[in-house]
Amino acid sequence: MGVRVRHIDGERRQLRVDQGKGGKDRLVDFGEQPRYRSCDDRHCPQCQGRATEEWCERQRANQLPVPYFHVVFTLPHRLNPWVQSHPEVISRALFQAAWGTLDAFGHDAKRLGGQLGMTGVLHTWGQSLCQHVHLHCLVPGGALADDGTWLPVKGSYLFPVRALSRHFRARFVSALRVQHLAQIR
Repeated sequence: MGVRVRHIDGERRQLRVDQGKGGKDRLVDFGEQPRYRSCDDRHCPQCQGRATEEWCERQRANQLPVPYFHVVFTLPHRLNPWVQSHPEVISRALFQAAWGTLDAFGHDAKRLGGQLGMTGVLHTWGQSLCQHVHLHCLVPGGALADDGTWLPVKGSYLFPVRALSRHFRARFVSALRVQHLAQIR
């Protein structure tokens, strides 16, 4: 941890602590827990725990009282070299294709017939720390009709996975072509 006790003052019941790594020396009472410099890790309860919890509370306050569905759009690994050389183009195409797909399915009168909502989070790495580009989407279980009424999902799933996959693939390839043509001109 890099903490060294340089001097113990028994009369004042204090330790002189050298924090190292550019930290300042300080006196710590025997009963006090020393607080070390921030590590800035978002999972650290001392450094980012409060900020993370406050962000989560703000997000919960914005949630609708409806079920939510977790939809993931994944790019094939053979596109990883393109992702590395053109990250903005690929990310933009991924978001456009994912939202275009969900929006089209939401507006389809046979499915929901209204305006969907979505929160998306782009992940570029998998759990094994290998490049694995995918977009996590949190989608409310229904849509808002033109007249303002709520149209709930009919059944236990949002949309058929195969139909979503095909539609997404076509939109993604189309978005890449459009962006490629725009760069050529």
